Amino acid sequence: MEEQELQRRLELIREYEAWFAHRLGTRVVHKPKLNIWLFLVPFLFIYHFSELKRYKENLPGFSQGFIRSKLHALELAAEEIRQGRRKTEAEIVPPADPELDKPAMAQVRRQQEDELRLLLAHYRRLLASPAVSYAGMLQEVYGERRKFQDFVEALQQLEADLNQTLLATMSEAEAGGEEARAVVERMERESLKLRVADMQQFFPAADQRN
Repeated sequence: MEEQELQRRLELIREYEAWFAHRLGTRVVHKPKLNIWLFLVPFLFIYHFSELKRYKENLPGFSQGFIRSKLHALELAAEEIRQGRRKTEAEIVPPADPELDKPAMAQVRRQQEDELRLLLAHYRRLLASPAVSYAGMLQEVYGERRKFQDFVEALQQLEADLNQTLLATMSEAEAGGEEARAVVERMERESLKLRVADMQQFFPAADQRN
């Protein structure tokens, strides 16, 4: 495959993943709501804009963190195409992170590797498609909603398992206690909603083959 064509396909996938992460972030990272008291109490008005600034700063950070493993897997798939060979098990490793080298994080690392394997297989198939749109790629690769749904369910489960392991591994102080668990639950719930909505758009019911 020519590099130009590979870059075109990579960009379609990157655009979708970034768009998904942004939409998810707007549902997970809470934006401060306007209140009539803000206009009556100057201090609250200043506080509101401070929180709004924090929201604007946190949203990109959330999106970048969420798609980090996705983009890493995508780059591994692109390297396979450029090198003309599949990655070995030893080469399918998460993005470099000193935290993962700690003994206590061994299970987290194994689960990240499981997620990478699933994503790598997914992106490998998408990059083989010459379709001119991301939706076209999915439709050509999976053919029907049920097969794509299997991938979505597997990804959701791997993400959920990884999240629970991370929370269990971290101390209460590090994890942020109940607030962190609430954010994780909200992230998992909203990501599933978005993926189901996208799946219905990519594979309309009328086109589903059972």
